[in-house]
Amino acid sequence: YEGLIFKTTNGGNNWIQQNSNTVQHLHDVFFVNTEVGYVCGDTGTVLKTTNGGSEWGLLFSGITDNLNSISYIDINRGCVAGDHGIILRTVNGGMNWESTISGTNSEIRNVQFLNKNIGYAGASTILLKTISGGQNWFSVNTSSGIDLFFVDTLTGYSTGGTGIITKTTNGGINWILQSGNVIENLNSIYFINKNNGYAVGNSGSITKTTNGGINWIPQSRI
Repeated sequence: YEGLIFKTTNGGNNWIQQNSNTVQHLHDVFFVNTEVGYVCGDTGTVLKTTNGGSEWGLLFSGITDNLNSISYIDINRGCVAGDHGIILRTVNGGMNWESTISGTNSEIRNVQFLNKNIGYAGASTILLKTISGGQNWFSVNTSSGIDLFFVDTLTGYSTGGTGIITKTTNGGINWILQSGNVIENLNSIYFINKNNGYAVGNSGSITKTTNGGINWIPQSRI
């Protein structure tokens, strides 16, 4: 479906559709606080809310390429990333966007900031890192899997096909193979803290760790 945004105020028991003011496919959402949030999607779409998602306004990104991921350092500074190696940076809450040199033409699937300086951006053929708040990017590895999540500046996880999960403890330079104990492709991964994380994938597969990825336990589905 196109342009759909839903909101919950009771921990996911109920979801209410919001007016997104777009018909484009939307790929990622990021909230800076309870009121200010951003969404990115196809054809350069970037949306912003300042009232907790009740209303969304279109920001002008200046491009028509698909944008897959968005992450903010604070209420003003953030990046969006997408097709053809595009990474755009803003320092004024999305009013203006500037192109940065990523060094790749590959589709960037995810971008994440750990603090005001350090961030990562992942594509299937390259893992990028910034130590300048997104102004400059450099390659640290030739692969980052399907999805990527860092719990701190050095420790991160990547998902792949047939239940593959990998872990790095040195900022993406080296990766240790783990098994999600599922056979489906794992499309997204998220950690609540350094020990507890979830990965989800095809056919409703969900797997969970409570010890930093040493063991992954498939979860039952209703």
